[in-house]
Amino acid sequence: MGKAIAVQGCVLDCPFAQITTPPQATVKCGGVPAYAGTLTIVISGYSLNGMSGGAGVGTLTGSAVKTTIGHQPAVLEGDKTLAPIMVTGMVGNSSATMPVTVTISSAGQVKVQGS
Repeated sequence: MGKAIAVQGCVLDCPFAQITTPPQATVKCGGVPAYAGTLTIVISGYSLNGMSGGAGVGTLTGSAVKTTIGHQPAVLEGDKTLAPIMVTGMVGNSSATMPVTVTISSAGQVKVQGS
């Protein structure tokens, strides 16, 4: 069974992350523009367990094998990326790079599925 195709307004599981790549305006799922290909994910203000100031950029690539939008694989609910971010406060005020997993936890629509 397929997974829901991610659309504009989809939900990421990291509250500090946002998608900066625009969706494909010409293709809609449930009346909302859909995402395909490679998306840029920007993380800013990451804060967890004494670490703060985390910022970084990652890329998320659509995983659909049979479903394409504009000749690019559709982005599906559950697609994820590891985004490297810089944080401070791990030991004193030192800085370090740390990977953060960002997953599309809700596609934003339920009517159209891809595989």
